[in-house]
Amino acid sequence: MRILLPALLASLTLATTARAETSAPTDVGCFGADPVLPGAVPANVSGIPIVGNVSLVSASLLAPDGTVVSDTLVDQGTYSVLAIDKPLTPGLTYTLRWSDSCVGLQTRSFLVTDAVALPESAGSLTVGPQAFDFFNGACDAFGRPFLQLHRPVSFDAAKELATLISMSRVELVVDGELVTRLSPGQFSGSVGRISQSCPTEPSKRVVRARVVLPNGPTIESAPMNVEITCPDTPPRPCGSPDPDAVTEPPPSEDPPPKGPEATPGGDEPERSAAYGCASSRGATGGVELVAIALAMGLAARSTRRRR
Repeated sequence: MRILLPALLASLTLATTARAETSAPTDVGCFGADPVLPGAVPANVSGIPIVGNVSLVSASLLAPDGTVVSDTLVDQGTYSVLAIDKPLTPGLTYTLRWSDSCVGLQTRSFLVTDAVALPESAGSLTVGPQAFDFFNGACDAFGRPFLQLHRPVSFDAAKELATLISMSRVELVVDGELVTRLSPGQFSGSVGRISQSCPTEPSKRVVRARVVLPNGPTIESAPMNVEITCPDTPPRPCGSPDPDAVTEPPPSEDPPPKGPEATPGGDEPERSAAYGCASSRGATGGVELVAIALAMGLAARSTRRRR
């Protein structure tokens, strides 16, 4: 008994330590800086955007011979731009070197191609059909239904910007106000949408896209007039319930079954007269087995002592 007790305590200590190590918090990691850099860029690129600038420490552009071309970073809010103030040499491979507080020093190389002429227009816009955002059955002060409409807007960049568009910031401007701002690497065709609250008179909105080149000029698309018209007939009268709303079924008035009916095909559990506890017939509890084993051990020890 004296030998088993220390071993049992040691096992409990190891199990507790293992559970503590398993439940300890793990490192969630760090979001490192990531340049938006294609494998090939034109010689007249004016900058290289680097997203995740919270962890960015430094960055520099190296020529093939290792000389530093630029190490000037321009903060753009949600990202930074390594400024390039002079044209690069076509046909050569340059290397971007940057360091952040997560990973440390990193490098990435790219090929320089011939310079491209920047277009006068950034590209063309396409506006989709209007659709409902929501209609919650509410009414305005005049008893008219309140609606929210929108029309999606997509943008097709000019072919001259095919390489630079991924490195650029793309914006949607409606009636002279900025509606959508996509950082470098985020543009994938859609640039947002035009929203309209109803009821109101039909409105004409002036829409245009802007492409902000990294450390370079801003190129706009031609303006596009878009009309949004509120429907004369709402989806349903204001104040009416939503037919698509999920409603809970009414509670059943029948009482729940009791006794043997609660578990068809099974016997009602026996109950102890002393404590009212339920136990299944024919089952032997773990506590009873332990008690029998202890009693047998004590009896054996008592017999040995009498001898």
